[in-house]
Amino acid sequence: MIWARLLLIVGCLQGCGIYSFSSSSISKDAKTFSIRFGSEVARGPAHLATQFQEKLATEILQHTHLKQTSALGDIRFDGDIVEFDYAPAAPSSSTPEHRATITRLTIKVKLNYTNTVDSKTSFQKREFSDYADAGAKESIIDAESRLVEEASAKIIRDICSASIDNW
Repeated sequence: MIWARLLLIVGCLQGCGIYSFSSSSISKDAKTFSIRFGSEVARGPAHLATQFQEKLATEILQHTHLKQTSALGDIRFDGDIVEFDYAPAAPSSSTPEHRATITRLTIKVKLNYTNTVDSKTSFQKREFSDYADAGAKESIIDAESRLVEEASAKIIRDICSASIDNW
């Protein structure tokens, strides 16, 4: 009896749009989203902004009811990559020439998020940053695509948590 009531309550909440098991807090009134990403950095892969935009779109399509539009969606992501930087993360005095044992790639994006249906959740110029590490024996050239993938995935997760999950 208790299980039946619990299932009925959860079903009502989900059907009313109050709660979603996908953890998306996007209103059912929002139907579309649009994304525009650019790059303000000279370093990094030439296609980095496009790649980032495509991965964010894929994440939103997989976890929400929204459909993508080329511009002026009900939900809008407008951002720029503002940092793409390699730096030694674990310098070592025991290696020849005091080379770093870990090289860290840091990517930072600045994002404006506009929710035209629920403007309270919108934010402007919010920065999201994360990193990925390469070991001393890895060539940065060979490891770059993996590093970009890892750092971008973490940033996209954070963007989704701050916007469509509204955490």
